[in-house]
This record gives sequence, structure tokens and C-alpha cells, in this order.
Amino acid sequence: MLALLVGTLAACGGGDSGESTAPMMVPPPPAAVASVTMTPDSADLALAGTLQLSAVARDAQGATLTGRSATWTSSEPTIATVSTAGLVTAVAAGRVQITVSVEGQTASALLRVRGVADTLRGDAAAAAAAAIPLRVARPRAEDYRTDHPELGKVTISINTVMVLLEPAATIGQLNALLRNVDAQVVGGVPGAAQAAGVLVLRLPTRTHAELAAAMTTLRQSPLIRAVVEDLELEGAVVSAESSDAESAAWRWGTVATTMADGNWGLKAMRVPQLWNLDDFIRRDGATTVTAVFDGGFPAHPDLRVASDITPSDVVTSEKGRRHGTHVAGTIAATYDNGLGVDGVNPFARLVVKGGAYVSTFLTGFAELLMSTPSAGRPRVVNISLNYNWGEKGVNTALQDSARTRAQRQGLMVEAMMASVQLTSGSLPLVIVSAGNDRNFFPAQDARFASPFTNAAIERGVKAIVVVEALQLTEGGTLSEAAFSNDGGHLSAPGVQIMSTLPVAGGAQPYGRLSGTSMATPHVAGLVGYLLALDPSFPAPTMTSNPMLDLLRATARPVAGASPGVDAFAAAIEMDRVRGNDRVLRALVDVDDGTIDGNMRVDLRTMQPVLGDAAGARDGRIDMRDFRRWRDHQLQAEGNDDAVLDGSSNHPKRDLNVDGRPNRTENVFPRTDFNGDGRLAFLDESPMTGIFGGARRTDLQVLQRLFDDPDYSRTICRNWSTRATCSSIPWPAWRCPGPPTCAPHCVVRKRRRPFASSTSRWPHRARW
Repeated sequence: MLALLVGTLAACGGGDSGESTAPMMVPPPPAAVASVTMTPDSADLALAGTLQLSAVARDAQGATLTGRSATWTSSEPTIATVSTAGLVTAVAAGRVQITVSVEGQTASALLRVRGVADTLRGDAAAAAAAAIPLRVARPRAEDYRTDHPELGKVTISINTVMVLLEPAATIGQLNALLRNVDAQVVGGVPGAAQAAGVLVLRLPTRTHAELAAAMTTLRQSPLIRAVVEDLELEGAVVSAESSDAESAAWRWGTVATTMADGNWGLKAMRVPQLWNLDDFIRRDGATTVTAVFDGGFPAHPDLRVASDITPSDVVTSEKGRRHGTHVAGTIAATYDNGLGVDGVNPFARLVVKGGAYVSTFLTGFAELLMSTPSAGRPRVVNISLNYNWGEKGVNTALQDSARTRAQRQGLMVEAMMASVQLTSGSLPLVIVSAGNDRNFFPAQDARFASPFTNAAIERGVKAIVVVEALQLTEGGTLSEAAFSNDGGHLSAPGVQIMSTLPVAGGAQPYGRLSGTSMATPHVAGLVGYLLALDPSFPAPTMTSNPMLDLLRATARPVAGASPGVDAFAAAIEMDRVRGNDRVLRALVDVDDGTIDGNMRVDLRTMQPVLGDAAGARDGRIDMRDFRRWRDHQLQAEGNDDAVLDGSSNHPKRDLNVDGRPNRTENVFPRTDFNGDGRLAFLDESPMTGIFGGARRTDLQVLQRLFDDPDYSRTICRNWSTRATCSSIPWPAWRCPGPPTCAPHCVVRKRRRPFASSTSRWPHRARW
């Protein structure tokens, strides 16, 4: 307007000059933009790299136009962004189109962002498997959907895959392949020697169909042995019970007869009998690092997590938090602390890892085993996670797509385990759940329930043990749980199992859950206990598993299910496997360290003597051990003729060493040597180990290792009925003439100390 005004005034002149003036020329309008070109029009960018684009506008004659405003846009800001000045920044691997617009005319550049920072590094001719970084995959929830065309409700990734390499693949070849598919490495397990490595890749795909096409490209490469989408894993739970105070009540009795008992599973497995070896482990055993891979682990007053080894990962899903806490409690809820429940293994040191996807657990497992020093490396790993096909409407007996994915992921687990063994020199014993798909469809095979079950059953990885679930029927008979998949190695209690739950509101932090998830930690806890008992017991390998052989050899047959684990029998059998009597000796070595073996009162001073109620562990089985068993036997019988010195609440009257002497002491007493859970002089029970399954009484078990030359005499075997005689340790009574025992054989005395000329210790008759 100003230029136009000046021109007009000039054209009019000054008015009085009388001179004529030529009119001022008005500039022509600017030339229209006829075309725009962008430089460069294509390029590859490294991840997090930048690229400056430039745009040139031209008119119809091809002349360059300057001073024109340009607008820049990105077709995929999640892959690359562009500034108002045309500076591109790579965000994620993939392809993106950058467009510039100048007065209605546009130009574009097609860019590809490569995961250069995440591709393999090293000599291009070197083996690619060994160059894979050891990295835990951290999936993003937005990359997973439940709209797969074949598997419907199953949570499957639209862009994340696991790839198993061929051992011959080189770094240069693999990098070229990754660039071709715009893959970003987000996790991995390096290979070793001839063990193939596993890569977790994120591809620039946005639908299941796009991912399927990209996977086809990968499968066609001779560098790739297998490729499969990442899937979600969930806890194998079929029901939840109340978590009120009543359900948290534990009922002690020597035999499990009803699942109403909060601790029925421990009793069915004979775990309380196993705990009679606790004092030995405290002196001569070791703690066992046990890893739990699950959905989450909030703090709980009855759980101690070894955070000094690895911090606990917490998943926000309430379902995952409940499941992980319950599983961890069955293994290692703090023993005998007056709270809630007791875990199977009082000597477990828990390491917990949370997650929800196969890629996380596979890479996390490898990272934990490969990067942890041997002293803190887990020897037992519990994985109570499955695909839960049945819950999502998938029948593996009919749907090949589900079986195929389980098989491919099982192949990945096999490769990962082989790499761990070659790298760290050993494998832990991995206990996994068989799955609950029979709750929805008949004839469901455990080998398709998870990548780990498939690796164990179909791929033959011996270090992995698959556990089915048992229930207790009326009358105390064990049977297979109706929901449990078939085909596992062992079975354990898994219905209405009481354990820890997250603390929430005013509810009791304990409750019941059912599933093969609940059976698995029973076995994991037992294995950890046995390894605490014998820390040098051979570790499993890819092709052998001495611990599984031990558990199966001592397990009890269960109709319709895999053999049911027997904790006490397994512990005693360790002697036969190891060729010694170490465990049996620990079981019957019960003297309290005093001169008497179970002294309550020093009869010379009449002062109380406490000794060690848990057992002094002198390694010798002699008269002192016999005296303690004898005193326990007499007290258990409640015979009025038997007078035991010491106060009624003296610790020596605490037969089951629970710190509370009372009227129910004959329930899993410390001197129960044959594992039947009680003291009864004539009762026999099958004994494994050096007994070879023969039935024995408590006294006969003690007799096997008795070694005291001062007392190796013929005495009454059945002193309660005075019926027979046998050459067993001589207590404070003697048969005057074998082979029969006269009624006067047992002379009951009351606190009459006497000394034997052949005895090296003074002792007392205490009946």
C-alpha cells in the first residue's frame, strides 16, 4: 500500500512546477511456485541420527525462487521427526516419508531409519551368534494385541519377534539382513561354540499381517533357523479362594485328610518330616539361591527377597502381583516366625524377576545366569507361567497354529539353555508348570503349555522339570487335579493351596489359589531344600538330571497323574545315590550334647540342664541318641508309670521342637525316624536309601547306625509288650535270658541313678 501510494504521488507531480513527469512503474506480482525439489530425496539414517534436508522452489521457467515459506511434515513421527527448518531426527527403525510444501507444491524424501546402534559389531566375517549382546528385552504394552486372525484372544506382538540364528551366520551377513528389514535389536542371548544365539527384534510393522510378511522375509534367509512372534505368559491359576482369617488357619495333624487344612500340601508331601533335618543344614548345609520368574512381587511381611543379588521387578498387574507373591510364599515364606504360613524351604534365598512376555523371561533368565557370579547364581528356578490357551478359547489338540508357536519358542528356550551351560559352566534345575488347559478342553498336552514345557518334553532339555497338579479326595487319597494338563514329569499338591498374597486393605495377606502354578513351587522348594542338605549334589545338564532321577525314584504312584513327590523319601534316598549314610546319620543324631543325651536335671546338683533341643550333632549314633528317642517315646505314650524329670514346660518336652511344649507334641516329633509323622513303638513305615524300601520302626532306623560298643547287647525289642528280643542297643533294662523276655524283663524305676561298669557315661533310668 505504501509503495502504491508513493507511486501515485509521483505521477501527480508538484502541481505548480509546470513540468510533466513520467509515471512510476509498479513491480509485477511474484512468480508462482511451479515445482519444488528436495535434496536428498532418499537416505538411510542411523538410529538417533540427524539429516538436514533442503528444498528449492522454482517457477514455470525453472528459475529458482527465494524467500518462500516452507512447511515440513513426517508421515511417521514415531520413526523420524522433522523440524521447521527441515532437520530430520531418527527415532526408531523403520521407513518414513518427509514432505515439504511451498505454496501448494510439494516434494518428498523417502528415508529409512536403521538400527545401526543396535546391530552386531565386530569383524564382518566373525560368527554372528557370539556377537549378540546379552540384553534383557523390555517390551512395550502398545506393541501387543488380542486380535490375531488365528489365535483370537491370545496376546501377541504386532512388531516384536524372537529369531534363532544358524551357527554359520556371520556378523556382516546378519547386519545386512537386519538393515533390509529395518530391524532394531531390543534383546538377545549370545551363542557360544556351536550354540546358536537368540535375537529379539522390533520391526517397523503395525499389524499382524505386516509382521507376518516381515517374518516370511526372515524365514527365507539361510541365516535364520527359526522366527516367532513374542507372546504373553500368565500365571497358571484356575480359581481364587477367600483370604480371610479362617482360610489362613493351619491345622496340624500327621496325615492330610482334607484340603480344608491350609497346609495339606506340605503334609501330603511329608515336608514336616523333612524339617527334622533343619538343624543339620544350619550346621553343615547351605542356603540355596532360588529364582522366581513371575508376574510381580510386592513387599510382604512373610517374604524375604535377596535384593542384594538382584532388585525385585514389580509388575503393576494385580493378577500378576497376586500370583507371584503366592508362588514365592510356597517356596520360601519365612519359617517358624509366628506369621501365616511356612515355605517348603527354610533355607531359600529368593531372587525374583517380574515380567509378562516370553522375550523378557527368556533373555532375563540368560542374563541372570550368565552375569551373576557363581556364588550367587540360582541353583533352582521356578517358572509357574503358561500361555493359558484354554482360557483364551484355543484347543491345542485342534489348532496347529498354537502348537507351532509353542514348538518354535521351545526351540528358542533350548538354544538359550545350551548357551547358558556353555557360558556359565552349569545349569540350574528349572521347575515349570504343566498348565491348566484341561479345565477347558479334554486331552491337553503339557508340552504345548509354554516354551519351557515344550523345551523339556519335546526338545528333551533334561534340566527342565514339568509339574502337574494333585488334589486330595475324601479319605486322604491323592488324585490328579481335573484342570491339570497331562505329560509332566512329576506331580505335587496344587488345589486350594494356602500361601502369601499382597497386603491390601484390612484383608489377611494370605489366601488360597489353585492351579499347576501352585504345584510347581512345592517341587522348587523341595529341590532347594535337598540342595541345601547336600550342596555338592550334581547339577543338571542339557542331557542329564540326577535330581529328577532321585525325585522320580522316590515318588509315589498317583492314579491318572505323574508320580507324586515325596520329600522325606527323596532326602533319605540321597544316601544311596551318594554312596554314604550322611542324611540318615543327620536324622538320627539327636542327642543334646549333654553327658546324658537328653538331660533335664543334673541329679547331682538337681539343677536344670538345657543342652541343645535341636540336637548337638556330634556325628556319632550312640546311647545318648537312644536315650533321647526313648524319653520322647515314653512321653508320647503318656504312660503314668513314666516319670520324666524336669518341669512340664522344659524345652526337652518339646518333641517337635516348635518352641511350645504342649499336649500335641506327638505330631511330627524330632525323633520320628521312619517318616510316619508320629512316635508309635510298633508302627512301621517304608524307608528308602540304604533300607531299599523295607518297612522299619523308628527304633529300627536308629539301630541301623547305632555304634556304641558299651551297649551292644541283647535287649528287649518290644519293651512295651515284653514279647520278643533282638540284638539292638541296650537301654536301662536288660533281658536276663534270651531268646524270650519274661514279664519281669522290664523293671520300671523312678529316678534311680545307676552306673554301669561297662559304660563310659553315668546315666539314669527314666521311665
